[in-house]
Amino acid sequence: MKDNFGYNKIYLTKNKKPFFPIMGEMHYARVSNYKWREELLKMKNCGIDIVSTYVFWIFHEQIEGEYDFSGDLNIREFIKKADEVGLKVWLRLGPFVHSELRNGGFPDWLINKCDSIRTEDETYIFEVKKYLSRVYEEVKGLFNKDNGPIIGIQVENELGHVGGGDKESSEKHMKHLLEIIKEIGFDVPYYTATGWGGAIVADCIPVMGGYCDVPWERSGEKLPPNSNYVITKERDDHMIGLGNEIGSMETYKYSDFPFLTAELGGGLCPTYRRRPVVHGADIAAVTLSKMASGCNLLGYYMFHGGVNPKGINYPLNETIATGSWCDLPEFDYDFNAPIGSYGNINESFNELKLLFMFIKDFGEQLCSMESDMDIIVDENGGEFESKYCQADNLEDIRCSIRHNCESGFLFVNNYVKGYDLSSHKNVNVSDLKLIKKIKDNYFIDVKMLESINTFPSFDINNGDYFFYPINLKVGDISIKNATATPLCILKDENGFEDNVVLYGDNPKLNIEYGEKTKRIILTKEEALKSNKITLDRDYLIIANGNIVVDNNKVYLYSDNNDEIKIYPEDNNLVLNNLESNNKETTVVVNISQQTESVGNVNYLSSKDVKIIDYTLELNYNFNMSITNELDNIYLNVLYDGDVMKTIINGDIVNDNFNNGNECTIGLKGYGYPRKITLRIYGLDEDNDKYFDKKLEYKDGIACELKNIEVICNYKKLIYENK
Repeated sequence: MKDNFGYNKIYLTKNKKPFFPIMGEMHYARVSNYKWREELLKMKNCGIDIVSTYVFWIFHEQIEGEYDFSGDLNIREFIKKADEVGLKVWLRLGPFVHSELRNGGFPDWLINKCDSIRTEDETYIFEVKKYLSRVYEEVKGLFNKDNGPIIGIQVENELGHVGGGDKESSEKHMKHLLEIIKEIGFDVPYYTATGWGGAIVADCIPVMGGYCDVPWERSGEKLPPNSNYVITKERDDHMIGLGNEIGSMETYKYSDFPFLTAELGGGLCPTYRRRPVVHGADIAAVTLSKMASGCNLLGYYMFHGGVNPKGINYPLNETIATGSWCDLPEFDYDFNAPIGSYGNINESFNELKLLFMFIKDFGEQLCSMESDMDIIVDENGGEFESKYCQADNLEDIRCSIRHNCESGFLFVNNYVKGYDLSSHKNVNVSDLKLIKKIKDNYFIDVKMLESINTFPSFDINNGDYFFYPINLKVGDISIKNATATPLCILKDENGFEDNVVLYGDNPKLNIEYGEKTKRIILTKEEALKSNKITLDRDYLIIANGNIVVDNNKVYLYSDNNDEIKIYPEDNNLVLNNLESNNKETTVVVNISQQTESVGNVNYLSSKDVKIIDYTLELNYNFNMSITNELDNIYLNVLYDGDVMKTIINGDIVNDNFNNGNECTIGLKGYGYPRKITLRIYGLDEDNDKYFDKKLEYKDGIACELKNIEVICNYKKLIYENK
């Protein structure tokens, strides 16, 4: 039976109940199709409910009239795989998508054929109808109304913010596009449009964004503190808006729509000018700030990285030379995402999973809790935000409380990428200014008031971001207050909430216990290794790796450093022997040849530089016919230089813009090659690029392979419910 989806001004609904989904972007065309199911399962087991993807005109019709929906471009098969593993789908249909592609995702022939694009130009509209009709033929029968997984369509992308005509003509065009999409047959519960930077929403639901840095900025200097780390009523992001003042260009009223996001940066894509480094905390602290600000859909761009396909007549990446804003790699679209291009799990994956596990169990409750923060009301009733909501205020406490007058959560963010914030010792909740505002403006339940008034003092250190419960009921216990963060709920065989899991270091707990429900306290380190699964009952598995549940089988992805603990502790779950048949697997990498030359990486601002080709010989000691447990072998390559291209069998298969971190290369998809060439392009010390992490220059140039780490990753069947 199909689900019934809807929305009100505060949250989305599913079958008439509050619905707080988590959405992650993965591009079918940038990930090998043999990996789709497995990678979608990784996303689902991290907590993703909806997989979003652009639909790429430039990939599907590179040559006019010659459509390609085969292989990695088989969007229908991708959607079916998503459905198979239990994910809903949100198609970001375009036709303009950007996505760091040439012409924003339009093929050259379309640009040359139309007098103008993203307008009511007759030729453009004709081609749009023809293209979208062809896409519909691939996805028909897979919509929610058909009991399929497609529940949302995004119309266009940033129209009125980047490209398009004036406001009036863009509004007309957006409405016409939505009309075309519906007439063709794209029938879904949700039609959305990007809402930042003055973009036109027309008759769609606005979705917002928020990135931890701005690699598309052309400056070579460190940027000011990022407004996405502020807890605020403001939904716009002037970091995406390239200098537009936040709140200055909205084409709709916030109060008419729930606060939804589609582009919280799951990572960042380095550009030729700017090379930021992404840490897990960078992404998680933005997420927490949006949750604290009242967001009720967390959508990530990207959640899974990828690799651009090779163009037929020209490269498909965005470049300044072809009229775009930035220079991007021709192939690499790893995006420093939670899941990398090759399926490798990055630090942000586990940081975000902490928040996702919470939302899975408390999201329905959180949806209806509006966010109270430090808002000043003037004598005329107008609201404006105090200095505490300013991005450059690094001294004061950034906090909010989401509550329903009976219970709630105190959110605190004291983290900003690239900046130190003041620490605060012995913070007393009842002394916070927003508490007085809440007490003065709401009929607060007496038990919630008691929980606030008795909240133990705590410290807020530079780099902290967290939320604490206030009068939270789980099972038959009541967490009056605690300096620990809720992680999840474990239910027994009958669906009773018999365990609540929180994490924190040396927390203070004020809990009224019942007869059945117990509490489990983890450290932050343990929580980062936790995985909740449901078999005959709920279990929490702490492991040095990531757990994936596929039907009745439970797999552990790890590097063989296997230590597992299971909650509840009095469980009868018996796992398989974790000893690997491939524990002796090793790969020896030798540099067999090193040659120097001079060349150009061929971007508009690049110049001739020193190049070093390192030819690697890889010697494997396993029998490839019996490597059923071996998931992949990764090379983590550390180098100094500007760009590194990976060459296998004479073909460039990937290119990395160096940011000072290791570059990961997965070998499985290339058939475990015996020989790889790494071509490193040098970088002069007097360059105008921005690096978070400084490179090492020798005689005025950086051009050196520094280290290669080999990681063997395994996929082990640890439990099967027969």
